[in-house]
Parts: sequence; structure tokens; C-alpha cells
Amino acid sequence: MFAPIQVGSIEVRRWVHGAPDHVADRQVRDQGPIFSSGTPLPAVDRQQPLFLGAVLSAQELPPQNWQDEVQKAIAKSEYYISYQEHVNAYQSPNRAQDLRITYRTDGFRMTPRVQDSTWSVDLALKHIGRKDHRYEPGPSASLTTQNETLIADHGDFTMEYRNTEDGMRQDFRVQRKPSGSGPLEVRLRTTTDLTAVDKGANAILFCKPNSETGALDGQVWYKDLAVSDAHGQELEATMRLEHGTIVMTVLDDNATYPILIDPLSTTASWIGEGNRV
Repeated sequence: MFAPIQVGSIEVRRWVHGAPDHVADRQVRDQGPIFSSGTPLPAVDRQQPLFLGAVLSAQELPPQNWQDEVQKAIAKSEYYISYQEHVNAYQSPNRAQDLRITYRTDGFRMTPRVQDSTWSVDLALKHIGRKDHRYEPGPSASLTTQNETLIADHGDFTMEYRNTEDGMRQDFRVQRKPSGSGPLEVRLRTTTDLTAVDKGANAILFCKPNSETGALDGQVWYKDLAVSDAHGQELEATMRLEHGTIVMTVLDDNATYPILIDPLSTTASWIGEGNRV
């Protein structure tokens, strides 16, 4: 039989030699195997291996770039978030950023992708809200994942993780406006063996000492804060470091909820500048 592998508009069917006919795909039995979407190939003897070059005509050949599409699909799948039994948690590698991220309902942990014992940075949500009304993460949050995205739904807010070549984005989507006065705050507890440095301009850099120079070398950023409301209106926001806690402050007086609070995690080497303190 032929096992289908769908890549974009291309469907490749892998020959499984000697499979019983009753488990073969009905479309394969009736029309021959499908190599590119909507293009049937001639029927073949199912008891013999298939040599594609012997049965494909010029009109039936797949697009010339199909191998590129396959490679792109494979490369993209490297960033997918999946459950890993050996750590009892959802994880994803990030090859472009050389990061490995472990996800929880209240936050995430970053380590180097290969040498994961070198350092770690753990960010956990303390609360979202104001002095008089706060939303806190709870143990009953639901987790859903699709490809490179994972969502932790806490009811009043969600934490949405998106892992791409640009880095891992952690979005806080606040569904309802907390009561009370003053700006909205998001507070994250940091646990790390690195040194957190507030670089200004809404950027936190986690560093480790350089044994040769004594300087602090940057390892990973938490930066690029952007906040918008339900109408796409950009909201004024700042991010600072306060006694080991990352504090994001949003001026939401005239905002229409839900609002989206969107920082980004990347490795310092990827940014390429401002990585030394």
C-alpha cells in the first residue's frame, strides 16, 4: 500500500511492499497512487516495488520545487511544540535561537538547545491586574497545542506561546478589564543562574560572567514589548526589572478589551549587538 505524506499542495505516497490489498487506500486501488494533488498515476502491480521513474509521464511529474517544499515543511516542524514524556511537559527546540523551551500553564523555562545544563531562565506569572483586582494563574488552566503554538487558558486571560525562527513569543491576552484604578500590570517572577540586567527601552538581558574579561556576556533577551487593544490600537506600555521581577505596565484607560501584551524571547547572539554589559 501507499502511506500518504501531505506537504502543502503535494501528497507523496510511500510504497509499503507486500501490504495486503484490503488495507490499501481505496483511491489507490481504484485509480493508482497519487503523487501530486489531483494527479492519478497509472495502476501498478501491488506485489512489486514501485519505481516512480518507470511510470511517471511528463504531464504527471510533480512540480519541480516539490523537494524544496518538503524541506521547508520539515524545517518548520522543528519548531512545533509537543508533549515530551521524559520531562512530563510540553517542549520545543528553537534551532535559529539555539534555545530549548519547556512550557507550563504559568510560564516557561529556557535553556540552550544542545548544552542545556549551561544555564537556565525561568519566568513564572505572578499576576495580571491592579492593586485592587488581580488575575492569577491557577492549576485548572487548560492546555491546547497546534504546531508551533500552545495556549494556556485561565478564563480571564490566556498565555499564548508561539515558537518561530524569530524567537519564542509569549502573548498575554487579557479578556476582561480588571476593576480598580491605576495602570494594568503584568508581573513575572524570574528564577535563573544568570544575571538579569535592565537595558532600558523595554528590554531585559540575561547575562553570565566572562571568565577572561570579567564582563557580563548576554545569553538571552526578553524584549520587543508591544501592546494593542481589540481595535488594534497600540497602547503605551513599559517593561522594567524590579527586585528580580519583570514588571510590564500598560496604560489601558481608554482601551477596548480584550488586549494583547506581546514580548519576545531571543538569544543574545541572534541580535548581534548590545550583548555585553
